[in-house]
Amino acid sequence: MELSKYEVFLKTVELGNITRAADVLGYTQPAVSRVITDLEREWDIPLLIRSRGASS
Repeated sequence: MELSKYEVFLKTVELGNITRAADVLGYTQPAVSRVITDLEREWDIPLLIRSRGASS
């Protein structure tokens, strides 16, 4: 079991932004997005609502 992918997911939810989570965790934005996508495929459920607009 890879706990790091759950840490990535939790930090993304906590911060409300994939890019911010990537910065805090020391990952690239595409890497964090890929982790979230992999979890969504693994669990067969969307985990986040993605948008290109800035969140506050």
